[in-house]
Amino acid sequence: MAIEEIRVKKTIPFDYLQKGLEMSFDQVERLKDIQLRGLQSRRKLCLVLDLDHTLLHTNFRQNPNINAASHDDIFEWKAMGKVYFTKLRPFVRNFLEEASHMFTLYVYTMGSRNYAHIVTDFLDPQGVYFGKRVISREDCTTPGQKGLDVVPVDPSAVVVLDDTEPVWKGYFANLLLIEKYDYFSQMELDESEEEGELSYALEVLTKLHSVYFDWYDNFMDCDVRELLDTRWEEIIDDQGVGMGTCASEMRCGKRERVDDQILSVAKLQRIC
Repeated sequence: MAIEEIRVKKTIPFDYLQKGLEMSFDQVERLKDIQLRGLQSRRKLCLVLDLDHTLLHTNFRQNPNINAASHDDIFEWKAMGKVYFTKLRPFVRNFLEEASHMFTLYVYTMGSRNYAHIVTDFLDPQGVYFGKRVISREDCTTPGQKGLDVVPVDPSAVVVLDDTEPVWKGYFANLLLIEKYDYFSQMELDESEEEGELSYALEVLTKLHSVYFDWYDNFMDCDVRELLDTRWEEIIDDQGVGMGTCASEMRCGKRERVDDQILSVAKLQRIC
């Protein structure tokens, strides 16, 4: 649904929170402000997490060489008569546990709603971290694009962690890029738990959270987008820039991957 179509309707759908729920732009803005103040009072921010190639990797082909039962981080499942395997990224369980103390967590994927709920259950079987906050392509207000319009939190308190930049057109200021996780193409070379991408990302997010609330305590106002733009060097100063993702790439993007990412997005939109 294009932005122009939404403006004609004058509402934004939030089916992922409650079937049939729609809110006017004014209602959404009021809710975002309320949520912002609620988060700040609890010393939290909002973290929007991509699924595929960020928190996990799903193999869309049958692979008889994988014995999922022998791994606690590989899951075999079926949909539409096909067999799929999903591998959780190393450190992801620790990452979600630690991040949940500092952030309210959302999932946002370009996969289908059915797919999103299947693989999110592997990450969060008890619904502790995400609850109903699982956004899929059916919830996008612009085809092929993710947007914070369907995240009911003021964007000034929202950080996005994703391996794909092009889908966040209009929200690059909120985006931290993480290196793409592609387990099934090189299974013998999995990431390190202690020094992998999610471990590094958690350190950066922890420092960002600290800097945000230091600023907020002094001025009662803050914006993560401004911090990521003007105070990035302070945020990554002691975060081991040499390991995992290069800090400049995490912030500024990997432009040479854009064409490949656009193709990946198209493939995801066909899943399930």
